[in-house]
Formats: sequence, C-alpha cells, structure tokens
Amino acid sequence: MSPDRGYPVLADLAWKNELYVLVAPGTADGADELPGIRVLGLGRQLLMPTTGHGTPCAHWISAPRSSPPLLARGAQVVAQLRKLRP
Repeated sequence: MSPDRGYPVLADLAWKNELYVLVAPGTADGADELPGIRVLGLGRQLLMPTTGHGTPCAHWISAPRSSPPLLARGAQVVAQLRKLRP
C-alpha cells in the first residue's frame, strides 16, 4: 500500500498518533481481529481535513484523489497487515 498510488491515508498526529486507511465499507473482514487495529464501521465518524495537506492535528499522508482508485481494497490491507504480525 504505497501512498504514491493515491489511496487515502490520514495521520492523527495530535490526539492518538494513529493512521487511518480508508477502504470501502464491508471490505475489511477480519481486520478487527488483528492487534492494534481499530475498525470504524457503520455509525462511526472520522473527521477529516478538507484541505489538501491537513491541519496540525490531522495530516494527509496520501490525500484522496478525484480519479480512481479512491479507496484501498480492504481485503488487501488486511492481508498485508497479517504479514506484518510478529
């Protein structure tokens, strides 16, 4: 998952020191079983900066693009995270 590919990745630098990878709803099955992963599903909100770079609190590592691919494939993100598990 390279930021060069245009998948939206947001860093919360001020509050939680977390990264958020945006994927299509319902495509990240099994992600919540991985340690250190928090899935924000239906009914959850994530405030995102509207500027291209972000704010001091939240910064786009890779800002969303208007042309595809807009979202990373959830299953692919989960598979890569499983490879990183100790």
